[in-house]
Amino acid sequence: MSVRPAGAPLRVLANRDALVQVLVNLLGNARKHSPEGQEISVEAAVDPASGQAVLRIVNTGAEIPAEDLPRIFERFYRAEKSRSRATCGVGVGLAIAKNLVEAGGGRISGGSGGGRTEFRVVLPVA
Repeated sequence: MSVRPAGAPLRVLANRDALVQVLVNLLGNARKHSPEGQEISVEAAVDPASGQAVLRIVNTGAEIPAEDLPRIFERFYRAEKSRSRATCGVGVGLAIAKNLVEAGGGRISGGSGGGRTEFRVVLPVA
């Protein structure tokens, strides 16, 4: 895993426990869906256009099919239907992450293509 922090300390308006849970969910998914030895990167920066903090988590490996992308934040929705609930979870991690981010005034989005999946969390800067 590689971590690319913002150049200077980056303070955001967020509940610390909620942000930790969001990161646990997103990083857990990235690890689960990346082949052994593949890169998972975490980047944090301030978007110059909006002035908001942007956290990006990118992993290589299994992509989310385009037809599933609009539904990935729905509770109990699992894009990989072939996996059992025992090995893949019940499909609530991304829904929880979305609720926690939005409750703190932020936004979360996800995309996939070209052999990689990226989640972006946008939060207000303190």
